[in-house]
Amino acid sequence: MARGSRHSLVIVLVIVLVAAGWFAGRVQATGDNAYRLFSQFMDVVAKVRDNYVEEVNVDNLIEDAIRGMLRDLDPHSQYLSSADYTSLKIDTHGSYGGLGIVIGVRDGFLTVVSPMEGTPASRMGLRSLDRVVEIDGESTDGMTLDEAVSKMRGPEGTNVVLTVLREGIEKPLEFDLTREVIEVKSIPYSFATADSIGFVRVSRFSETTPVSLENVLVELERQGIRGLIVDLRRNPGGLLGEAVSVAESFVPKDSLVVYTRGRVRMQNANYYSKSVRVHDDYPIVVLIDGGSASASEIVAGAIQDLDLGVLVGERTFGKGSVQSVFPLRNGAALKLTTATYYTPSGRCIHAESQRRRVRSSADIKIGPPEEEEEERPEFRTSGGRIVYGGGGVTPDVEIKYPTLSAIAERLERGLLFYKFAVDFIEGDGQLTADGFEVFPAVVDDFADFLAEQDFAYGEAEFRDDLEYIERAIKREVVGELAGDEAQFKVYIQGDPQVQAALDMLRQSRSKQELFQVAEAMSASTESSSAPPSRAEAPAKQ
Repeated sequence: MARGSRHSLVIVLVIVLVAAGWFAGRVQATGDNAYRLFSQFMDVVAKVRDNYVEEVNVDNLIEDAIRGMLRDLDPHSQYLSSADYTSLKIDTHGSYGGLGIVIGVRDGFLTVVSPMEGTPASRMGLRSLDRVVEIDGESTDGMTLDEAVSKMRGPEGTNVVLTVLREGIEKPLEFDLTREVIEVKSIPYSFATADSIGFVRVSRFSETTPVSLENVLVELERQGIRGLIVDLRRNPGGLLGEAVSVAESFVPKDSLVVYTRGRVRMQNANYYSKSVRVHDDYPIVVLIDGGSASASEIVAGAIQDLDLGVLVGERTFGKGSVQSVFPLRNGAALKLTTATYYTPSGRCIHAESQRRRVRSSADIKIGPPEEEEEERPEFRTSGGRIVYGGGGVTPDVEIKYPTLSAIAERLERGLLFYKFAVDFIEGDGQLTADGFEVFPAVVDDFADFLAEQDFAYGEAEFRDDLEYIERAIKREVVGELAGDEAQFKVYIQGDPQVQAALDMLRQSRSKQELFQVAEAMSASTESSSAPPSRAEAPAKQ
């Protein structure tokens, strides 16, 4: 055996013997056999070292054992080697080459929490809740979150291929993505509609988000808004302090925003609003979906529990845990989940599905999921309304995105609407965004373009999805001519969740009226699994 390996094992054994005295004292009172198993573990290490057919690196053996010990905990609890810990500290500063995608674990699988707007992941059509089964051809089975993120990041301009499984799609989808420096605006869009309803899109949480939001709200109020939509969909969140600061724009001073609870008393903390000015002179609707996580869930949960507004959309992701980093010897560290977030009514945000490790992709059932009835615990808001726990935040009015048709899916994934818009604008130098409409002649040009691209489709499926196709063409042409916000305004015209929120606010002059309208709409949507008849499938951004 090599001298270095012998030296490493001696150090490990000395540490173990010192720890064993402390450990034995901790477990003796409980009467369990942990100390016996601890000694047995070291016997195994020694026997592997002395008898295995090939020489082993004892340091690697011990580190692998530690990782195996943590594997049965939640996905966010991990052992960080010296190199991993250094990388973690570097990642908290500066820009990096990446895809613009936030990854988590849901139902035991590596899952897209949210693609960030304006990034490669968003442009190429990755969606919240896509299950990532391969990265550059390597299975994600057994891969930790940190390992997955590390493989997705890399030098700007390099490529990575993700293979994903998507609900309702029978075959795996491949996305060839080019890494970019990721810099995302936290509030990319804010405007008032013609009928004085404010709209604020919060795409992520950062240090500047609270101040930016305050400035936006002041400007919208100057324009005389009578209602507000806050869009937290596909927002993967941020730090706890940022969430509390954003919530303070709506939560009255000294009101509980969120609290944390852990097994160790020092992890228990209550966070109250210190708001100087609250924007609550008008009814508020908050949009959420499966891509809303972490800080987004804290803000949405507080607004719902304190009866400050109504939530519309879909159940959030359920990422509500606190991680603490404990430095270890030799530059290593332990990242451990030590507490979970709770909304003011007592709902735990963290979903049970995130406590399990990534399972084999072979266990994934391809095709539409089976509908399962889920019994969820009931809680009460400050005004006595019933809200539901069980992980994540459940909307007051549930409205799901309709699934894209087969032809729309193919057109979007091939970026054909965007490519046509570029060609179309180049062919008409006098074109302007104001007043642009997709007349039949434009549709004919698009059909000719598809023929040039050798895109095969059926006339019937094209005709059946014509309304969506026309709006997608307009979305891309207007976006190229007038920028992202103009494009977004076209996009939300076909967004059933935004349109439902607008309808609710148009019918409500006060928060009390908003709650009544929401109750009636919720009863209506529960009686039908389909979204409002006038709503169409939203475009991918």
